[in-house]
Amino acid sequence: MKRIIDLSIRILLSFTFLFCINSCNIEKVQDEKLVEEEVINPNLDPINVLVELPEDVPFNVDQLTVSSAFSEDKPLTNGEGFIQTFKNSTSELIFASNPEGNIVLLANTSTKNTSFEVKLSIESTAMTLIMMHPWTFDLSDIAKAEAQSFIKNLPEFIEFTEAIKGSILTGEFSPLQSEEVLNALIKVQNLVAKTIEKYKQPLFFKIEPQKATITNKESSAAYSVGLYDGNNEYFGHKLAVGIEKLYYFFPDFQNFAIGSTSNENSTVNFNIPSEGRWVLKAKSGLSFDGSLENQQAAYHNSLLVLQNILSMFSGKLKELLSQAANCTVSSGEWLYKYVFGTLTFENSIKKYSKGEITEYELLKVTVKLMQQGYEKLLKTIKSCFPSSDETVKEMLDGYFVKLLKLFDATYKLITAFNTGAMLADWKQFKSEIELCFIKQDGEIIACEGLQFEGPIDFGEVLVGQVATKEITITNIDEFEVEVLEFNLPERCYIELEDKVFQVGESKNATVTFEPLNAQDYSGNIRAIGFQGQTLAITTVSAIGVEGFELQGDLNFGEVPINESKTKSFTIKNTLSSAMSATISFPLGFGDSVQTGLVIQPNETISVDVVFTPELAQEYSGNIIVDTNFGLQTLGAAGTGVLAGTMQITGNTDFGEVVIGDDNAGNISIINNGQIPINVSSIEFINVLGTFAADGFLSGVINAGESKTVLIKFTPAEVRTYSGFLVVNNDVDQGNNTHPVTGVGIDNGTINLSGNMNFGDVVINGSKSQDLLITNNSQTAMTVSSLELPNGFTSDWNSGTIQPNGSQNILVTFSPNNVQQYSGSLVVNNNIDSVNNTIAISGNGISQLALSGDLEFGDIEINTSEGRTLKLINNGNTFINVASIDLPEGFTADWTSGVILANASQDVIITFSPTEVKSYSGDVIVNNDVDNIDNHMSISGNGVILDYVYPLNGLYGPNVLNLDNTNTSAGNFSMHAIIPSGKALKVKVSGSFSYVTGHSTDGDWTRVQSGGGSNLIVEFTSTKDGNVDFHLLINPAGVTIEVYENGDTTPTWTR
Repeated sequence: MKRIIDLSIRILLSFTFLFCINSCNIEKVQDEKLVEEEVINPNLDPINVLVELPEDVPFNVDQLTVSSAFSEDKPLTNGEGFIQTFKNSTSELIFASNPEGNIVLLANTSTKNTSFEVKLSIESTAMTLIMMHPWTFDLSDIAKAEAQSFIKNLPEFIEFTEAIKGSILTGEFSPLQSEEVLNALIKVQNLVAKTIEKYKQPLFFKIEPQKATITNKESSAAYSVGLYDGNNEYFGHKLAVGIEKLYYFFPDFQNFAIGSTSNENSTVNFNIPSEGRWVLKAKSGLSFDGSLENQQAAYHNSLLVLQNILSMFSGKLKELLSQAANCTVSSGEWLYKYVFGTLTFENSIKKYSKGEITEYELLKVTVKLMQQGYEKLLKTIKSCFPSSDETVKEMLDGYFVKLLKLFDATYKLITAFNTGAMLADWKQFKSEIELCFIKQDGEIIACEGLQFEGPIDFGEVLVGQVATKEITITNIDEFEVEVLEFNLPERCYIELEDKVFQVGESKNATVTFEPLNAQDYSGNIRAIGFQGQTLAITTVSAIGVEGFELQGDLNFGEVPINESKTKSFTIKNTLSSAMSATISFPLGFGDSVQTGLVIQPNETISVDVVFTPELAQEYSGNIIVDTNFGLQTLGAAGTGVLAGTMQITGNTDFGEVVIGDDNAGNISIINNGQIPINVSSIEFINVLGTFAADGFLSGVINAGESKTVLIKFTPAEVRTYSGFLVVNNDVDQGNNTHPVTGVGIDNGTINLSGNMNFGDVVINGSKSQDLLITNNSQTAMTVSSLELPNGFTSDWNSGTIQPNGSQNILVTFSPNNVQQYSGSLVVNNNIDSVNNTIAISGNGISQLALSGDLEFGDIEINTSEGRTLKLINNGNTFINVASIDLPEGFTADWTSGVILANASQDVIITFSPTEVKSYSGDVIVNNDVDNIDNHMSISGNGVILDYVYPLNGLYGPNVLNLDNTNTSAGNFSMHAIIPSGKALKVKVSGSFSYVTGHSTDGDWTRVQSGGGSNLIVEFTSTKDGNVDFHLLINPAGVTIEVYENGDTTPTWTR
């Protein structure tokens, strides 16, 4: 009987349940024999299983059967079998069992890949036994691959595979339970999975005046947190669920470096209703005190135990249970009430919470109790999904049997189960965590913790001085207290090396106050514990005051070097006792230190500061007044300058001047120094005979005065002049030069005339045109070179053109490629650099050019359409066309002949599609001139504009062809050719069946109802073009309704 998947049951735990589509077997003819066809459920993946046993094994491989954790046992033929399992599952466990029902080989496969084949061997069994334990749930795909690579390279892995092989070769009924196998497996496990010995605090508490936030940052197990006031009155509880740990890389797993801890529900918030004492109580479900928090956490964590057990060997099952978590919480409640309610489990869970038994032993007890009550568990889980079937009980029961066998086969794998994140965290973290705090005056402080012995009062402390106080800190809590840090006001510091306080212990700490400014620094000192808790608070009074005042402006400005300038500042003693002072001066500002100054109460003294620069540079620094009342500073600055300095100003860039003419301008020579400057002469460097000076040429320029000099530029040649004016003097040899520039030009210009646009020229040909260069100046023009763009040449490139003369040049354009050529022709000369260019351009073209629109678009098959292709000869010689190549579906009315020079030939291209498809390619004109630009793209689409029903199809006469008179029972095709972008629906009713497994199965979707002689199937096409399907019509016949173009009533019926 054929079996397919009941989709509603697939959702429930993804178990595979089968039922009959109708009462008749569907048969097909194959080699003239009736063969029952295997139905492939589209919601499952078929897996081909290959079993490889070692040589000399004492039994035949075909004595074994294969299955998954949920599927039935399937026989083997020549070591090969076939099962179906879940689609898109990260992991599914595949078994090979002997006739006694004991597991012999294992493999773990992922149906996210596309191989659909799994091999069971000694190596796959060894790797699966190592990787199927809870620690692998925390690994990413990359980390799993790294772990397997790490394991395969271990010598202990080779020993393990040899132990499995040896056990199988002995013919044991349960080879995986042998002591040698288990001992070898434990050795590998001890190398791969390390046990976590110590965890940090799992919960993070953030207490603010209006809100308390609790985040589960470390534990995979959930905590339920309750809020209570100072009278232990209950205000509510919330669940901070466990985090989902993920290790991105295998080395991270071995070092407990969690890569991701994602769970948005791991944080809960409570509003703090009022001021007073409050307590947060967090429990993980292992308190056994009947509290609401413990019960909520127990329900949730029991559900995690249930999910981990049920999905131990199926990634898809774990995924589906997680998706239905909101509903299946009731499963956790059932598990808690039913399993936890048993004396066996109560004793086991208490032993587990105390560390007296392992996770493995707890899981095994849980599995056995779940099997005893699985009917209640099944009923609870089924209520979370749309429907169920009696077969579910059998499948679930079979799963529990296999699960217990695996636990029996691996009863010594304690090390592996100790690394399961959820179970390990549930036990190793505290089962109860409490945090007490007090909301007082808008602040949050700890209920117990530390106590400061009174406030600290520094009073007034002079700026720059240091004051210290001792304070006693006592632990008044019932537990050890550690201070992470102290928060103090600005400029206050505390010294305490050992910040761990035993119960009742007191320690003295030194508090230091160092005021930097005259201001009030008072505030609070807080001792801060873990997670920002305030363990103790006290006040500190600290005020910085100044004992004296400094006043004065010590900005000296510019002072000539080796000269002095004096300024003063005042020191006022504002206190009631005498003050002694020492003054330190920076470089350049007088003596380095003055000592022995005594200033009486309320007395003000004046201190002179002398600035004497020795170099022409900036000087700056602080004058330091150090007294018995503190230390203060006052800034001083000045610039040393030369005693006499010269400055020359004026624009001496004369621009273009016609040769023989002149241009003049003034400069000023300024004495910025403190002494007179004696000027002996003014001369020019590099421009002698072209520049001249007039006016002040020598003499004395007093300090602060300036002199004016007239500078004249008279060029003698057509060129650029550049040099320096030098003022020779007796004071400043660094600032006594000034640049002078100018350009001598001719009063005439040159002219370039001629048409330098060459137009279209066939490649490898040439075209020449005239260019005339005219010298309109009175000077002989020397042409040093002509610059032309690529593709252009000239018959004259350099020489002399006399005044008012000209030179004719022949410029030739010779293109080598089909492209545009352009640029400027430049005549380099000694007369004119402005009018010496002219634009030049030309186009290189092919001798043969093709033009026309050959994109035909959609053309109905078995019809034709023509378009014109123009062949153009751009050259001066004939083109001999030997043939024209065209893609399939296209023809031409002219394919060979001669195209005259500078002429063209029209060719009619006809498109005649015969199939529904796209036609495309290139038209290629084979000729004796051009084999590069002799082609052009061409395309068109053959389409159908109406529905077509051929007489026959792949599987027999076509039931959709109205001319088909074959009405006998047997094999028929349902064959149609559907226009582009259209769909077709066919409703078949009566006594018939259909055969699947053909390549055309995907041409239609099917909606089925009825059965027997009144089977109704609605077929809807999934594509346009050719579609077909295999029907088997019984003698009673069928009725066919056809709906075209989305019609809601039949287009036609037969």
